[in-house]
Amino acid sequence: GIEGLEQNFENYDELADEIQMAKKYGYALIGIQWLDKRTGRYDSAEKINNMIERALRFYQKRYSPLKTVALCGFSRGGAVSYQVAYLDNQAEKKLKLIIAHSGGIPLDNVVAPREDGTPGKFFSDLTTGRLGNSGFQGQSFFLYAGCKDEEWGTTMCDKIKHAKDVVEENGGSIVGYIIDQEGRHGGYRS
Repeated sequence: GIEGLEQNFENYDELADEIQMAKKYGYALIGIQWLDKRTGRYDSAEKINNMIERALRFYQKRYSPLKTVALCGFSRGGAVSYQVAYLDNQAEKKLKLIIAHSGGIPLDNVVAPREDGTPGKFFSDLTTGRLGNSGFQGQSFFLYAGCKDEEWGTTMCDKIKHAKDVVEENGGSIVGYIIDQEGRHGGYRS
């Protein structure tokens, strides 16, 4: 099915360079558009999790059972991937690998400082232990940050380092961890 879907990926920049890899290695791609282009607002992690669950059910019904499911998030999508992974782990338990590139967990738990500048409840609860210590049990994480991030500078590396600690403290495994001293915001792609 990927050949027939290529024209539908024009609005999903993150998937554009994945198509060739999917063809080569035989995996399916599902793109979730979580930015409402009319309002400029992002959907909540709960809504994203529901969209993913519906898409996976559709895929399994139409094509085949899934063996392994990975979630890949870039930038703010990387930051929200931790909460989506947590929600999945509390219910469906389908997400086995979470790739967060250039999207870490800020030490102050403020993911979107330009919006309201307040710490997110999920990250505050996660980092203080109010959610227990097994929220990522059975999940693996691959984390990337470039220390020459055009948007965040070296603080992105600090956020990814903090994310690594938080993931491990909450039962997740780190299977890949790259702090690229010369990397940029989109450095994972190269």
